[in-house]
Amino acid sequence: MADPWYADGLNFTCTACGTCCSGEPGAVWVNDDEIAELAAHLGTTPTDIEATYVRRLGSRRALLERFDGDCIFLDATSRRCTVYAARPATCRSYPGEGRCGYYDFLKFERRTQNNPEFVAQTNNE
Repeated sequence: MADPWYADGLNFTCTACGTCCSGEPGAVWVNDDEIAELAAHLGTTPTDIEATYVRRLGSRRALLERFDGDCIFLDATSRRCTVYAARPATCRSYPGEGRCGYYDFLKFERRTQNNPEFVAQTNNE
């Protein structure tokens, strides 16, 4: 049996741009353990997390999104995850591919702008 495609690690460098946490609507699935981890991280209870940050989609639970598709835990100004240390498995494993589709574009923009901190806006503002 051949080694899985990811056996040698992923060719991916996260730039923490926040793009994978915004844009098109999607579902960040959460389970009881992840809800408890979020609660501990935020200093609250799992019941409060479910009431404030979680929605039901059929028989499953997912994090809420803002009207524009951004994750409820994405800080709109800094474009950073506010619960990064306690983020769910869906977030930890994303994109699950060799490289983020935004990665090359962001590297180009940062080089062109001569600013290693530059974050290109994706909402045409």
